[in-house]
Amino acid sequence: MKTTTNSNITWNTFTNHPSHGVSIWQGGGNNIIHHNTFQDNNPGGTSQGADYSSNNVWYDIATSEGNWWNDWTEGDYPIAGDAGSVDPYPLGTPVTNGTPEFSTGSIFILVAIPCLFVVVIFHKKKK
Repeated sequence: MKTTTNSNITWNTFTNHPSHGVSIWQGGGNNIIHHNTFQDNNPGGTSQGADYSSNNVWYDIATSEGNWWNDWTEGDYPIAGDAGSVDPYPLGTPVTNGTPEFSTGSIFILVAIPCLFVVVIFHKKKK
C-alpha cells in the first residue's frame, strides 16, 4: 500500500467503498483532509475514514470546516485508527462545489468581459 504526506485532500466524493473512503497509513502524515463528501463507506463500521499516522488534520484550519459524513449525528466525527483523529467540524450538507475558488457568477464575469471587449473592438474597427 502507498501512503501520502504533505497533501491536501479536498473537494472529493468518496462513496460506497467496502472499507474506509480515505485511509492514511503509517509513514504518511501532515495531510489536510477537508470539504469532502463521505457517503456509505465502510458499511457496518464506526467510521468512514481511517488514520494510522500522525499530524493529519481532518478539517480546514482557516475556516473551521471539515467534511460531510452521511452517518454523522452530532459532536466530533471519530476517525478510526491509532492516531485518535477526529473531524471536529463536520459539515451539515454534502459538498457539491468542486471549484471553491470560483462561483457561477465569477465564471460568467470571467467569460463575459473578454467577449464584450472583442465585440467593442470589432465594432470600432468597422467604423
